[in-house]
Amino acid sequence: MEKNYETRHIYFTIAIIIAILSPIFYFFVPQTVGDVIHYKEDTWYVSTPQENFTSFAVGCGFLFIASILLFFLNIRKLSIALSIIFLCFGLFTFYIGSQSFVSLSNEKISYSSLFEFKKHTYQWEDIDRVIHYRTETGSYSEFELVFKDGNRARLDDNAYFREKSDKFGMKLAEYNLFPELSLVDEP
Repeated sequence: MEKNYETRHIYFTIAIIIAILSPIFYFFVPQTVGDVIHYKEDTWYVSTPQENFTSFAVGCGFLFIASILLFFLNIRKLSIALSIIFLCFGLFTFYIGSQSFVSLSNEKISYSSLFEFKKHTYQWEDIDRVIHYRTETGSYSEFELVFKDGNRARLDDNAYFREKSDKFGMKLAEYNLFPELSLVDEP
């Protein structure tokens, strides 16, 4: 009995591996990529907004589709072209997702929003006010930095941020900034 290992089965295996590993990588890859790309020498905190995680999930979906198309469409010219297109969509989505961040350093605050290729940089003295949004139960908490020109940057109050919250609080106190508490409904 002869075994038939067609090339297309390799792409099916790749699709299954992507489907299995994507949920595992979802939790730490976007933050790690943000830390690697946006970390500078005096930076002590880099935040990856939730949108980056969603972007990463969509990118993995595109990679899955690229692989599974080659399996189902028997590696024909059309399936190869479609797979290359979906591969490019996936890589582009990863790139877009890696550009959104908020970083805090001793001298400045930098951020860029999703789908915005412009990096905004402000000094700590450029902050007009700080708003701390949270629910009564504390299940949701977020800081919003409002700058004097009206731009805003948001920081999720998560376990990663709480490690640096003392330094964040000291920087705010240094510039006589005290967070205004704003209670919000459960999201």
